[in-house]
Amino acid sequence: MTIIQTERNHVYAYEVTERDCMVQTLIGPATGEPYRVLLTQPIDQYQAAVDWAVKMADQFQHPVHVVPIDSDDHVTLNREALERRLAELSPDEVRALRKDVVTTCATVMRDCHDPAVRAEAYDILASMKELR
Repeated sequence: MTIIQTERNHVYAYEVTERDCMVQTLIGPATGEPYRVLLTQPIDQYQAAVDWAVKMADQFQHPVHVVPIDSDDHVTLNREALERRLAELSPDEVRALRKDVVTTCATVMRDCHDPAVRAEAYDILASMKELR
């Protein structure tokens, strides 16, 4: 983690790992309170998130944290909103999403060099009853 001192505050910029796909910018917390999410962006916006946090940190009472997260963390943190959105999909949107998942998993099984990722793609296809 990199700690960046601003005029009257700090930015804590956590290191990016190869699994990270999103970056969250958080504020706080005050004692006993949860962190507040200010922004969630794709991981390719990590440096922009750090730059923004440095520029804005002095406007806040508490330090700003720039935290990369992987897809599992993103789903866990946003499960309710994701489930609500999935429930709102039309039948055509559900079919299109299913097709995209099947295509993506098949591509991963064919092209990915990581056996664990290929196994996960296989398990997803099996759970969707897409294997023949």
